[in-house]
Amino acid sequence: NSPDKTASPKGWYFSQGTDKPLVTSGNNAVAVMPVDQAENKQEAAQPSFNPGARLPSAASNKEAGAINAHRVANNMHDLSYNYGFTEAAGNFQRENYGKGGKGEDEVLIVTRDSFMPNNAAMMVVPDGEKPSIRIGLFGDSGSSRDGGLDNDVVIRAYSQGIAARLVGGSAESECLQGTDQASGLSEGVGNFFALSMKIKKSDTRSSALKLADYVVPKGINQNPYSTDTSVNPTNYAMLNDEKVRKNPGQVGELWATILYELHWNLVDKLGFDENKYSANIAKGNTLTLKLVVDSLMLMPCHPTLIEARNALIQAMVVLTGEQHMCELWKAFSKRGLGPNARSNAD
Repeated sequence: NSPDKTASPKGWYFSQGTDKPLVTSGNNAVAVMPVDQAENKQEAAQPSFNPGARLPSAASNKEAGAINAHRVANNMHDLSYNYGFTEAAGNFQRENYGKGGKGEDEVLIVTRDSFMPNNAAMMVVPDGEKPSIRIGLFGDSGSSRDGGLDNDVVIRAYSQGIAARLVGGSAESECLQGTDQASGLSEGVGNFFALSMKIKKSDTRSSALKLADYVVPKGINQNPYSTDTSVNPTNYAMLNDEKVRKNPGQVGELWATILYELHWNLVDKLGFDENKYSANIAKGNTLTLKLVVDSLMLMPCHPTLIEARNALIQAMVVLTGEQHMCELWKAFSKRGLGPNARSNAD
């Protein structure tokens, strides 16, 4: 995708002058790669570089991860802008163009981070302070893969930042931290954003999708995402097991599974919009993503899964009335979070 003229009126890259190459630095994000780990030196990459992203080894793709991560972060900035994560809502921009919120908080993305082996994370701070995404190499040293080359990895991290800014308001940054279910909801929102970007029109509800399967071939979750309970048995009752309940990754897998169920219920009813940037509430996939974003703004700080469910219901009522409420409750009830569910948060 190219820059959205409303979301990114000055594009994705700062001009370096006519005689200088573009680098991965712009109003929404700055992506850097280490040059000298020992001295903690970093530099941006040139997006005109041919990354050869099909190569599995990270060693010969040192710039590619930064280039791709910067591109994906800008895509997510523009997409989320259309769904309501604007300057006034606390989005990530250096300049806010007089549209509200606080500027000077574009995302710093560090790829090939030696302090984040087999991991990636978004460090979120309140609006007006600079957040960062740190992405490591995955696998062992002989076959390591750059997480910056895996779109799912970048999208998950960026989307967790979106959620952190929207839940509790942009002046807060810790509303999805501190409790197992709040942390799990952060994981789940990140997973679902990545799923939303991954799903193709040719996919169906019987499709089984794995996340981050470039860097982790088996996928990063316990089960593939599918509406088939024999493929993905994830259910709210699993949280009765204390080990599962206290694992944000598994709580997040549950929340993303419920959202995946809702996605297919609405796509089967309303169809699929291939322009995912449209925020079109007349189509199932884009309506689901809009509901997810709107629900984040309606959740209390440190929400439980039941409070998150209720926020999603409220978002549906506000956005569409009750015309799709049956599809919503089917998704929740199928995975055990129906109207009779009781909180099992610690």
